[in-house]
Amino acid sequence: MQLIASPVHVLQELVGCRSVSTDDAGQHAAMEKIVNILEKNIGAKVTLISTAGKPAIFATVSGDRPEALLFYGHYDVMTPGDLTQWKSDPFTLVKRDQRFYGRGTGDNKGQLVATLTGISNFWM
Repeated sequence: MQLIASPVHVLQELVGCRSVSTDDAGQHAAMEKIVNILEKNIGAKVTLISTAGKPAIFATVSGDRPEALLFYGHYDVMTPGDLTQWKSDPFTLVKRDQRFYGRGTGDNKGQLVATLTGISNFWM
């Protein structure tokens, strides 16, 4: 296992995945990145569960305590809409005015990276 040393770099890679809900290839790339983080950085046992839509990622991490923690999120994003309304490429993470911008930074890729980083760096 290796800790997630740079959550910003992970977020940059994940935002770069064009995982628009209607784009199977982009969602598959994002899924692969998340599975890689779960396995390599957290030591999780990952199972992909078939659904009527995209597969669900189910990860289990063994611990010394009997309590369980469940978190749920998604890695797809909505279409960025009119690209002329964006100040930068929606699939490139940009820091501007002490904030990060890019498709999915607020819903839900940023939250997902924060959760995975917390588990990787502090829980393990």
